[in-house]
Amino acid sequence: MTTVFENHGMACPNCGDDNCLNVEIQSVARLLPTGTDIVGDQEWSDRSHVICDACGHEGPVSKFSGRKAKMARQLRSLRDLIDRTMWDHVYQESEGILPGPDCEYTAALASIDALLADGKGTHLVAGA
Repeated sequence: MTTVFENHGMACPNCGDDNCLNVEIQSVARLLPTGTDIVGDQEWSDRSHVICDACGHEGPVSKFSGRKAKMARQLRSLRDLIDRTMWDHVYQESEGILPGPDCEYTAALASIDALLADGKGTHLVAGA
């Protein structure tokens, strides 16, 4: 299954999410008595407005497809991998006891969350 990032090269530069992006598009629609029917291509440019539903960050497409967006996406993917590994191995092996802050997996998640946090220290990653 491909992702929005793989198909369009876009991810939120703030939280790294690529599943909840809304982009302002330009299109042609035929007006019908019952509504509208899109008849043309759906296009956007680097200046089109994007909103991330995951964290509320807004900006032009150019900011969602730049280096910062790619790094945020990579950090989010790494966080998801560490989180899955922690639950698959550490949590199950400890008989359902959550690992403490001294666990290397928990520490790695906290570090990544800090990198993905906004300026107020609020974590924007789901589940953080």
